Amino acid sequence: MKISLLSFAALPLAVRGYNIILTNAEGWATSNIRATYNALTSHNNSVVISAPVQDKSQSSGYDSTSNAPPNHSFTCHGQCGDGENHADIQWKTGDQSGPARPLPRNGEYDTVPVDSPGIGFDPRFPRFSYVDAYPVDAMRYGVMNLSGHYFGAKPDVVISGPDSGGKSGFLVLH
Repeated sequence: MKISLLSFAALPLAVRGYNIILTNAEGWATSNIRATYNALTSHNNSVVISAPVQDKSQSSGYDSTSNAPPNHSFTCHGQCGDGENHADIQWKTGDQSGPARPLPRNGEYDTVPVDSPGIGFDPRFPRFSYVDAYPVDAMRYGVMNLSGHYFGAKPDVVISGPDSGGKSGFLVLH
């Protein structure tokens, strides 16, 4: 059922190629986000994944605001998702998100080792980026940083999900 709903939801995106930031709450290494990436790119869309390095399900009401000093920015030197040398990309946080810190534990499914940078990518698939933060922070990073690098502009659309499991918790507001 999820596959047919996903196909139906992505149908309008098949008309022309769009620049898409793809995120979720369950993390960058899940099969769901990677299958969605494959489905979207097979329809001539330019897609970049920017998702949490760990499963952050049931945390949609959170962001890293409490850890952010005013007007802080994180600079990624030449390794910002593609492995190529290019101008530094800053994670512009303002008063909205915290700075990325080295990972205190391995990434989900041991995809990223402890003490890796808090923002990174899969060297085999440079458009698969992770952020050690909440889902909204990962989405912000994709929109504010990766989209300019990969698309030269803001994305046409941001897609979140699909996620598996129930969506219930004490912060579900919708």
